[in-house]
Amino acid sequence: MDGRVIGNALLIYPHCSSDVTHVEHVFVSARQEDRLANEITVNAISGRVETRNKGEAPIGSTVGHGRRQRIALGGYCDLCGTRFALVITQHKGSALVEWAEREIPLWNDEDPLDTVEDSF
Repeated sequence: MDGRVIGNALLIYPHCSSDVTHVEHVFVSARQEDRLANEITVNAISGRVETRNKGEAPIGSTVGHGRRQRIALGGYCDLCGTRFALVITQHKGSALVEWAEREIPLWNDEDPLDTVEDSF
């Protein structure tokens, strides 16, 4: 693999089949098997990172919480305007992938801290 985008390497939102999607947040529900989770959110635009959040990372309706960690890429579709999350849940030795369209935490895009340009 040479690092180029090959073929149709686009994120297609299955609800409306649009390829005009935006991923703006990464959610991590970090935990060891059957333990309490540390909920982490990263705003991919501002770089703001929040740990020990009160809210949970998005949860898919089929897998649910799983028994281990969960990672979700949160965004929205330009075509239909729906907020979504592509959820990867580690459960019983497998990484399960599904879409979540509801029960997605509200992302406070109006929070002034999200618009501060942090130097890296």
